[in-house]
Amino acid sequence: MGGGGLNMAGITAAVTRVITGRYPARASWLNASLAHAILAAFLAWSWSCYPGEYSVSSNAVSNLGDPLLNPWPGWLVFSAGIFAYAVLMIPHACYVHRKLAALDRDWGRRFITASIVGNAGYVGIAVFSEAPATFVPHVFSAMMAFWGLFSAAVCSWFPLIACVRRSTPLRFHLGQVMAIASMVCITSSSFSMVWLAAFLTFLRGSASSGLLSMVFWEWMLVGSLAAHTFLLTGMVNNGAER
Repeated sequence: MGGGGLNMAGITAAVTRVITGRYPARASWLNASLAHAILAAFLAWSWSCYPGEYSVSSNAVSNLGDPLLNPWPGWLVFSAGIFAYAVLMIPHACYVHRKLAALDRDWGRRFITASIVGNAGYVGIAVFSEAPATFVPHVFSAMMAFWGLFSAAVCSWFPLIACVRRSTPLRFHLGQVMAIASMVCITSSSFSMVWLAAFLTFLRGSASSGLLSMVFWEWMLVGSLAAHTFLLTGMVNNGAER
């Protein structure tokens, strides 16, 4: 009985450490890689189930989760992948938060707050499809996801940039400075283009196509946020104990 209690306590402690991102640097790479592998695989699977033609320049990401456009099992695969991704990324956000908070507590707190909002938005996207009955909560969830994760990205830049100008536990070289610049450029440009395309669509009264398509830049934003996650993981892990 006593041994069982100790074992259960140990399991609970281990689970708590994982959920709160208190794991080694190598585990952070594993978690981020697993989350994005699941996301990519389930998006591809859902895409393969989509009836008719699907294009990143004319179809929104959420079309894959619409049961009216992508009947079972396509919409369910999409929702499962988005939900799993959000759940896996919360511990990763906690891990990054601990690293950033060691550099700047305030920006670290802003980062984790925005990350939780963003991943909660992803959960909302998984639960509420863009079908008419749940369209409003779906749009609200999508706004939470994109604004939250973009805000989290911005919050991560300030403590990292400050590290270039002062001695910190992290070691910065030219390549790492370029990595910060890349994070800023790819994420902010994709986010800005989504809203520029949306504004042009509003002015024209119809959706733009090609490089001015809002849905195209929505896909690019998803990809840029994924790239940002790996660049940020590399930055905070630089010099960390492995």
